[in-house]
Amino acid sequence: MSERIPLAVGPDPRLRLLDTSTPLFVMLATAYAERTGDMDFIAIIWEALLAAMEWIEGNARRHDGFVSYARGELTGLANQGWKGRTIALVEVQGYAFAALE
Repeated sequence: MSERIPLAVGPDPRLRLLDTSTPLFVMLATAYAERTGDMDFIAIIWEALLAAMEWIEGNARRHDGFVSYARGELTGLANQGWKGRTIALVEVQGYAFAALE
């Protein structure tokens, strides 16, 4: 028998190190609901899902339709992509688009 661990959900500033975490959270919650039909769990995380969607939409609205991010310190990396690209990472934009669908 597995033990249930309390779930902490919602936008957490410490997790913003991953530019994909917010759209992936929405995508995975959608996939989980479609696969399992477990709407009780979705109800538990609903406020966090709404906050995530608001963040994605607000961020994209402020940046010409693209999800954007910024370095935390002036000495940090200008681009935080794992491949070191200098353009808006296509993966992030794809995840954001899929989350909004």
